[in-house]
Amino acid sequence: MTIVLGIDPSLRSTGLAVLTDGRPTALHSIGYGGHAGDPYATRSRRVRAVCRSVIEWALRDGLPDLAVIEGPAYGQFLPSTFARIGLWHGLFGALDAKKVPVAVVPPQTRAKWATGSGRAEKGEVLGNVRYWFNGVKV
Repeated sequence: MTIVLGIDPSLRSTGLAVLTDGRPTALHSIGYGGHAGDPYATRSRRVRAVCRSVIEWALRDGLPDLAVIEGPAYGQFLPSTFARIGLWHGLFGALDAKKVPVAVVPPQTRAKWATGSGRAEKGEVLGNVRYWFNGVKV
């Protein structure tokens, strides 16, 4: 039995999927809203809270054989970029500390895998994944 953990990091709604032998066995999302003007302490607490919650959920049944995490979008600079980078490193670092092998998938590769086009929008990716896993609420 092979267990793969998929992570789409986001402060507002980190997407999580567990696949057991290639079939989804658990889907979840974790995140908390914030505000652009929040003080640094509030932003840091939010990043740590999301990271902690994601890792607790992801490892609740033991260590996966592999974790796959969407890599950073290097060309995208928004007000939340700094905090999102912190979340990404927190998640990667926590998995690495537990000795979980981690594969980093660039955003364009995720889109190409799901649609055949690296420029596909998230909605198109989601539509294809829902089609493939018919009957699973994605």
